[in-house]
Amino acid sequence: MRRMSIVSIVVLLTLCGVVQATVLTGVGGNTNVAVPADHGSNVQDTQHIALTWAPTGGAVNSRNQWEQYNNWPGGGDGGAVYQVDSAIEHTIAFAPEAGYGGVLTSLDLNVWSGGGDTNVNWAVTGSLSGLLGSGIFFTSDGSVVTHSINLVGNGSETLTLSLQQTSGNDSYLAMDNLTFSEVVVPEPATLALLGLGGMAIRRRRA
Repeated sequence: MRRMSIVSIVVLLTLCGVVQATVLTGVGGNTNVAVPADHGSNVQDTQHIALTWAPTGGAVNSRNQWEQYNNWPGGGDGGAVYQVDSAIEHTIAFAPEAGYGGVLTSLDLNVWSGGGDTNVNWAVTGSLSGLLGSGIFFTSDGSVVTHSINLVGNGSETLTLSLQQTSGNDSYLAMDNLTFSEVVVPEPATLALLGLGGMAIRRRRA
């Protein structure tokens, strides 16, 4: 008998309608001010996931932090975006409460015209699983591209998304429409019951 994987569980629970999604489209505060470290935490559709943005909390226009920016060309929600304002590594940690798992779906990268073709190294690491995925996001000069991630964590596992720009002008890059979800992860006893139920179904069909 094959055991149910976490992906199988997520698919099952998604079909049952228990996955909730959040799309973060900007802070809406003052331009060139740091994004709050807990921005997007425990919001309506992902009430059980807390976020930590780093680096943040520096001076206005410090260029070494996640920054708020308004009226960015091509930015959604009134042009509000998250400026990746330097070539240092920028991270966001997604920490679900016990009994929940995180799903990182996608994000937009937006290069202001004149910023040049831009490469960003990305990775998602799980506190229990280690490296879950990595690669390079390419966004051409003056364009907005939706980049898929589609990675799932285990129950109560913190997922850390890291972005580091490696080419292009490092003050012309922004992130937008960060999309993530939470999913209820059954306790081991519940998984055992699901497994027994699957065995019973197979036996009846046989």
